[in-house]
Amino acid sequence: MIRVVTFDAGNTLIGLKVPAGFTYAGVGSRFGLEMDPQRLESAFRRAWQEIPAPVDQDCPRPDDGRGWWRQLVARLLSRAGYAIPDPEGYFEAVYREFGQPGAWQLRPGTKVLLEELYRTGIRLGIVSNFDRRLYRILDELGIRGYFEQVVISSEVGADKPSLKIFREALSRFQVPADEMLHVGDDEATDGAGARAAGIQAVIVDDSEHSFEQVFARIHSVGSVLPDVAKAMSGLSKRRI
Repeated sequence: MIRVVTFDAGNTLIGLKVPAGFTYAGVGSRFGLEMDPQRLESAFRRAWQEIPAPVDQDCPRPDDGRGWWRQLVARLLSRAGYAIPDPEGYFEAVYREFGQPGAWQLRPGTKVLLEELYRTGIRLGIVSNFDRRLYRILDELGIRGYFEQVVISSEVGADKPSLKIFREALSRFQVPADEMLHVGDDEATDGAGARAAGIQAVIVDDSEHSFEQVFARIHSVGSVLPDVAKAMSGLSKRRI
């Protein structure tokens, strides 16, 4: 029976308002640089795949994960073929920009999904490869209050799909693994990572009604909460 549902954050509950390349180009303009957003976007995607995740450690990352992001920005600029006169200043500006709530928006259906799950009494959490910037983003987007626990990689010292971050979530909620469901957008990090810890997983996509899979899984597995079936039946009316 599902008692706890945890979510990935980026590209699951929230998403950037504009592609990352446009933000990198916009910051560049403040430094007097003309940068091609599409070129930067392509370089960003390649760099994201190339930079390995930080190694697990037994304590929070002392720099809140900034070192990894610094490597990523340096790699994408190199891939895009841009030489920045003030690379550290550019990095700091970009880092701040992506921490602004205005850079993010709720994915369609997020608020309805969280409202319905919260109303039924299912406990909610976040398990995300993010840093402490996420708290402000969640607050400003009006969804922080739904979550009993927010488990982020920079504070745990491990990124998904590491077992460590999922075990941290289980420890905080104090439930058996088979009573937790994790929802994310990436099979390798969210799906395989959760299942390796014994946690069920649902992978969502960008389709309009993808969050309905969450209620469908809870309903099929069972829940101690009778309101779950009622909530599921009303989703189509609220266009989750």
